[in-house]
Amino acid sequence: MATPVHPGNGARFTGSVFGLAVFAILIVGCGPKQQTTLPPTPPPAQVAQQVVDDTVATPSLDPEAPIEKLPVKSGWIFRSLVNVRSDPSTTAPIITKLSRGSEIKLVAKTDQWWQVQLSDSTLAYIHESMVSQDRYVDPWTQFKLGGRLADTTLQIITAVTELKDEAAPSAALTVADSWASFSKIKKQRVAQAAFAYWKMCLSKAGYDPKGTVVVLRDAEGVDLVKVTANSDKTTVDFLK
Repeated sequence: MATPVHPGNGARFTGSVFGLAVFAILIVGCGPKQQTTLPPTPPPAQVAQQVVDDTVATPSLDPEAPIEKLPVKSGWIFRSLVNVRSDPSTTAPIITKLSRGSEIKLVAKTDQWWQVQLSDSTLAYIHESMVSQDRYVDPWTQFKLGGRLADTTLQIITAVTELKDEAAPSAALTVADSWASFSKIKKQRVAQAAFAYWKMCLSKAGYDPKGTVVVLRDAEGVDLVKVTANSDKTTVDFLK
């Protein structure tokens, strides 16, 4: 004979099942936690390497590192055998001497001295009175380039050479064949104009024009006129 099920017994069974389910959930929740799925943190070594790479382009502060020099301009020596000194003073040791026409690099100006860079990159000092910022052109070349433009009378000058037998910087000027047809007054005017321009060329090149002589010659090399200056007076001597 079957045992009848009491309504109270069913409720007790249902409650027991529910209680077991809650107990099982609590047990699972208290178990070991699962690993996260986030990407792992980069190792410290990689971060440090990035910092090094970023500093590669930083300018070096090493005092021994070469320093880029600013562009400098050229200057020219226009005195004879100029002293080049270690410091801006006439009592400073002389490093070397430079001849007229030597090109130098002008780096900076200190009072009345130029700081210059020599051909071997040495820095030194030269007094400003010995340096020109205009390109040096010897007086013979200056006369050839501009003498015939200084005065219409100089158009007859066809050649300019140095007189080696004169103590002062002097010149021999060769005249054109048209010289023979000039009057004595015109010949004198041509000679004086040539002498005046020659002295100006000497001054521009840094020479002392005192005592200079100019001789006018024909195409065959025969001396025709000699011009000299005593004080402020110019003397024109006809030689032939």
